[in-house]
Amino acid sequence: MSIESECNDTREKQRKRKLCKAKEAFKKRQFLFRQVMDTNPNILFVLDENEKIIFGNRAFADFYGTTVGELGERTQREGRSTSKK
Repeated sequence: MSIESECNDTREKQRKRKLCKAKEAFKKRQFLFRQVMDTNPNILFVLDENEKIIFGNRAFADFYGTTVGELGERTQREGRSTSKK
C-alpha cells in the first residue's frame, strides 16, 4: 500500500468517525426536542407547504385521538376529520 493510499484511507476513517459522532449528537438533540415538546401541555404542530403534519406533540395527537407516530402522513384537515369532537 502506498503512502498516499494510506493517507486517503486515514482521512476516510476520520470522515466516517466525524459523521458518526454528528449523527449521534443529532439523535440526542432530536430525542431531547421530542421530550420537551411532548411534556408541554399546549397543542404544538408544524405543517409543510402542502399542509402535511411534519411534527405534532403529544397534546396535538391526544386532541385528534391518535398517536404521535400516526400523525406523520396526515394533513391538518384529515386530522380534524378524525377528531374526537
